[in-house]
Amino acid sequence: MRRLHIVPEVNAANGVWKVAEMLARADGGRVLTAKVFNAADDSILDGVDEVWVHGFWLPKEWKACFKVLSA
Repeated sequence: MRRLHIVPEVNAANGVWKVAEMLARADGGRVLTAKVFNAADDSILDGVDEVWVHGFWLPKEWKACFKVLSA
């Protein structure tokens, strides 16, 4: 199963990013920031079985969820 993990942003203090990286390595998935994911076209979901959205449920995360559900 291939998972896409979406996190708020990348920075050295972001524990969410580090956990998502570990999870993605375990399942052969990948990690993207919400900003990168939201700016990409729908083909970014090709080959993805599950999408996990991590972080604070702010507008970027909501937008990512709506994008996934509408694809």
